[in-house]
Amino acid sequence: MPLGIDQKVSALIWSPLGWGRLTGRIRRDQPLPTESRLHKTAEFAPQVADEFLYGVVDALEEVSKETGKTIPQIALNWLLQRPTVANVIIGARDEKQLRDNLGAVGWSLSKEHVAKLDAASDTIPIYPYWHQGTQPGRKPIENYPPTSRAEARSA
Repeated sequence: MPLGIDQKVSALIWSPLGWGRLTGRIRRDQPLPTESRLHKTAEFAPQVADEFLYGVVDALEEVSKETGKTIPQIALNWLLQRPTVANVIIGARDEKQLRDNLGAVGWSLSKEHVAKLDAASDTIPIYPYWHQGTQPGRKPIENYPPTSRAEARSA
């Protein structure tokens, strides 16, 4: 959120686990859990391409195994390390989830882990933001706007 950084404004993030998408319970080639928030409200949730989601969850799982933290703890800690995030509004359904979510604070992911998660979650800027790559003082970008995430990352 470049404007937030520039203006020293932070955000309060609602649904930081993406309606249950970043809990590790939603996996490739498996039906939605019957008790997930996303299952109950899928038609209202923001749309995310399946392969993009699974790539992010795969990266979260790798970092989880390397750190001994749970996938939700990794996701929340990663978000809380963003320069424009002031806090998150969690939606724990029970004490077990609340305790797990609270385990996301008091430690920090390594720079390598943050870079891995940033790469997995990188997206192509959409209108009206894609034009920012052509502004004076910014690194020139060939073939802008990019047509793929890989092209956008290499810019």
